[in-house]
Amino acid sequence: MLERLKAVPIYYDPRQVANAASFSPSAGKPAAVVASWQALDVPLDIRTFAPVTREQIKRAHDPKFVDDLLDCCINNGHSNRSPAVAASLPFTSGSLLAAAHAALATTWANADYLQDYFGVDSDHFLDL
Repeated sequence: MLERLKAVPIYYDPRQVANAASFSPSAGKPAAVVASWQALDVPLDIRTFAPVTREQIKRAHDPKFVDDLLDCCINNGHSNRSPAVAASLPFTSGSLLAAAHAALATTWANADYLQDYFGVDSDHFLDL
């Protein structure tokens, strides 16, 4: 049976926000989105999470790149070497990881539910 949410689960921490001082507003978007939803009275369940570690980031990226980026030795995606952006990255990635773990733990996001509710064959789940 479909679970009904009383509030939208949000994995947000102000430490994932940075003033990137760049062409892109992306580093400030998490705060703006949460503020917008709060202004609209969207019921939110803001949840805490752990930032990812440097070692966790290295599982997905070249270790030297990770060290250089987090130590501000190379430009980040905002074309600068901002320590504020570097400090926000473990929290940004941590929020995504926590949300993914939570989604996988819910009945409405698992393969059996998708198969039952939408008729999706679980053998083709990864094709979605």
